[in-house]
Amino acid sequence: RESFEIIRRLDPFVQDADQMVRRGEWAEAQALLRGFVTAVLELIECADDSFGVIGQIFEDAFGDYLDLPIDKTGIAEPVFFEDLLDLLIFEDYAFTAKPREGYFKSLSPGQTDFCMDYARRQIAELKAWDLDYQSAEALTLLGQIAAEQCRFDEFEALAREMGASHWRRIILLVDAAMKHRKRPLAEKIFEAALGSNQGSHLEFLQ
Repeated sequence: RESFEIIRRLDPFVQDADQMVRRGEWAEAQALLRGFVTAVLELIECADDSFGVIGQIFEDAFGDYLDLPIDKTGIAEPVFFEDLLDLLIFEDYAFTAKPREGYFKSLSPGQTDFCMDYARRQIAELKAWDLDYQSAEALTLLGQIAAEQCRFDEFEALAREMGASHWRRIILLVDAAMKHRKRPLAEKIFEAALGSNQGSHLEFLQ
């Protein structure tokens, strides 16, 4: 139950960041939240979060971090996006999963190209280091960016690369296609994912 005491210590930092945002102190708020996220990730390596309260305050703070307009914070875009994508790939506790949903919809075409190119490079590099789990996370992230940016020309190839080892990322592509009334593309996504005839979710996707 000591995690509740930890939250009482952490919460004022989130409140301070909120006040900075209200005053238009974008750089200060971003710096505080970056430090907060770093501290919680270090903390969770040794803390028992059975009650989920540490994960919840992380999600809240990380959501606030993603909401900051980076053009007003002064941080260089390559620095911001490389740090962000590395975090999303390597974070092991699913703390970043919910806050990042829909985040990439607001990216400009240039920002989207940068993020997709970076994710692709990470996939190759992580495979070379035999970090298969992280490489798969980078591929999932690449699919999310493509889906939220409606890069339909990428969907079939991504599904073929993903295979049937994880169902959620395939459904994300299918849903994006169906929402834009592209049923033939949705069918091709399923066919591409099932083409290798390998993966633990073959039956579900069929």
